[in-house]
Amino acid sequence: MQQWIIRKDLESGEEMEIFRGKVGQMLLWIQLSPDEEWLEFSMQDFNENREVVGRGFYAVPSQGGDLRPLVVTSDPAKTTWMFFWGPQKKGFFYTTRASNEEEEAILWYRPTMESGQPIKISLSIPVHRDLSFHPDGMTFAYTSNSTSQSKIWALENYLPKDKNKK
Repeated sequence: MQQWIIRKDLESGEEMEIFRGKVGQMLLWIQLSPDEEWLEFSMQDFNENREVVGRGFYAVPSQGGDLRPLVVTSDPAKTTWMFFWGPQKKGFFYTTRASNEEEEAILWYRPTMESGQPIKISLSIPVHRDLSFHPDGMTFAYTSNSTSQSKIWALENYLPKDKNKK
């Protein structure tokens, strides 16, 4: 099976291919960036035995263009889980966890789409979902679910202080 992303102008009916996956790739959870310039999606690569051999988060310009890998792993013991665009057009958040469903997830932040070191935001806690930012971008909340309980978490001042600011 092959999947692709198509942009359609509802007034003119014109269609434009934005991205075409290869056979053996599955696209999941497509979302538009807050500035509407990027489409982010999760993609899994499968081998001929239909085993997952790679997964990650990717972005492609919403008007079409080159695919940009954001976070990719080929380690079968690890998985990329949830992706969230950051507030005020700043970077993105994502979670990673072991493939074991009982394993806790780790929330990460990357300040830009360019390559760079991600910042670990939280202690390991059960799976993160439903990330939502306060309009000021300084506080966010998310749900955390496990087999025994669900919680709502709120974090303030979650980013490291900029050493260059006074």
